[in-house]
Amino acid sequence: MRSAAAQVNLYPDGGSFLLKQKLAQQLGVTPNQVVLGSGSNEVIELLGHALLSSAAEVVVSQFCFAVYPIVTALFGAKLVVVPAKNYGHDLEAMLAAITPNTRIVFVANPNNPTGTSVPAERLNSSLRLSRRPCDRPGSSLYRVSK
Repeated sequence: MRSAAAQVNLYPDGGSFLLKQKLAQQLGVTPNQVVLGSGSNEVIELLGHALLSSAAEVVVSQFCFAVYPIVTALFGAKLVVVPAKNYGHDLEAMLAAITPNTRIVFVANPNNPTGTSVPAERLNSSLRLSRRPCDRPGSSLYRVSK
């Protein structure tokens, strides 16, 4: 308590420099590839700032996390809702819904709010296949939350 009290006047590192360094090292990436936020909502909004416009599309499953449509609307992008399969993600249909205007495909795994999940290998296979219509570097982002 005494050592913590001696630093109570200091602001925390808003850029999380040391945490990013450690995470990058563990993940085998560079620190500038690590994005941190105050909860998933903030990170999802940051994605919107970086990638969305009125010309952009966002692909989601029918029963998706409530923040995905909100952030899509916030930036005036088009929400493409793919019907669910047994209350979960229909990955094949989501892949088919990708167009050159797609900037984000959101996949929550396990899904929020339904709790369904996709096995890791099937999800990874779908991510590899998803490159076909949007093969320009940086053209779209696939956010998978775990």
